[in-house]
Amino acid sequence: MKQLPLCLALVLLLSACSPAALQNTPDTADTPVEVTDCGEYIDRHGEITGAEARDQFLSAVESGSPADIRIIQYTIEGDPVTIDVSFDGKTFISTQDTTQDQFGPQQVTTAEWGYLLNSELVADTYGDGSPRTVRTTWFLSPVPQKEIDANPLAEYDSLYLFDRTDTLR
Repeated sequence: MKQLPLCLALVLLLSACSPAALQNTPDTADTPVEVTDCGEYIDRHGEITGAEARDQFLSAVESGSPADIRIIQYTIEGDPVTIDVSFDGKTFISTQDTTQDQFGPQQVTTAEWGYLLNSELVADTYGDGSPRTVRTTWFLSPVPQKEIDANPLAEYDSLYLFDRTDTLR
């Protein structure tokens, strides 16, 4: 008989520590996810301001951490086009505002994207043919790189975000 209360206490203790019980605790269910505000990346015809914002956003995405960035690109005429990108750890939401582009569609559009992809291009070479500079371009895509590679002639929507040119050697 003395063992019955001990067994009941052990069963109650074990059931309270089950994974299901741990997942439903108010402490973890209501904890807000911290989103890193990376700041602004501005591209005025190749003159870049806020490269650190781009790099911080790329780092957050690589680690799967939620992050936001504002990208401002300028048209040939000098009109700003703003793209706000939000990453929740899995999905990207972009809001593109072209209302200040006098020759553009004058609208605000929001889209959901599954992937942030990049493309590398050798921009310049040394005399021996080895790469001197490489330009990396990042864009949002609804499909993974594997699908694009498997169907190179297919057309997919994408949204250009930013690029970086690196000098090698």
